[in-house]
Amino acid sequence: MSDRTRVISFTCRLSILLFVLLSSSGASARVGWAVEGNIGTGVLMGLPGHSAAATSYRVGPSAIIPVKGWFSIRPGLMFSHKGGVVEGYYGAEQISEARMHISLDFIELPVMFAVRFPVSDRCGLTLKTGPYVGIGVRGKTKVRPDGGGTISMPENLFSEGCDYYGDAQTSNRKPFKLPKLNRWDAGLSWGIELEIDRHYAVGGNISWGIARLSSEGLADNLGEAIGQVIFGMDRIRPLTAMFSFSYIF
Repeated sequence: MSDRTRVISFTCRLSILLFVLLSSSGASARVGWAVEGNIGTGVLMGLPGHSAAATSYRVGPSAIIPVKGWFSIRPGLMFSHKGGVVEGYYGAEQISEARMHISLDFIELPVMFAVRFPVSDRCGLTLKTGPYVGIGVRGKTKVRPDGGGTISMPENLFSEGCDYYGDAQTSNRKPFKLPKLNRWDAGLSWGIELEIDRHYAVGGNISWGIARLSSEGLADNLGEAIGQVIFGMDRIRPLTAMFSFSYIF
């Protein structure tokens, strides 16, 4: 069983536990449930040189707890995949252009505060925002040289850093390596959903990481370092934008 399969299995077990606890509470008659899937793109802010976006996704259950009128609180338990790409060079003797892919998996606990505006008897528009906290469970990186093939690095980035055997360079031809990353992530999310026929919802959301995943900056020149500080990108932080699809029970 792969690391990612173990993480997904663990997330499913926690989801079942959350369902049992809320269902057994006194408010269970009022609590609604949804299964949510998100897919889109994301970047890791704070990477050196030229960087690019990577596929991001998030999936898991959430509760819909009515508070008053159109207002509700929506806690969830999600398996979240985030990442980014560093464009540069790789090789010892024969150096070629390459892309260093960074993939980070989290178990994430979002708490969204939502306001629903009825559009018709069976449709509604929901605006939501709130914080999230996540714990990193798997962090991997691999190199894809332009000549073909994939070189996977053995390290879990939440346990140790990766130096790419000393063969990776940024787009500025500076040595590139990743430090050990902090496991705890936290940030803010914003989203909008169109509820259709009371059971289906489609929309989009943006999540911005506030917590620093790296304890040191990765800029490889002074100008880049100054720019990262000015725009708050001096440490690795995830930023994602995704489409969402939900089924409401």
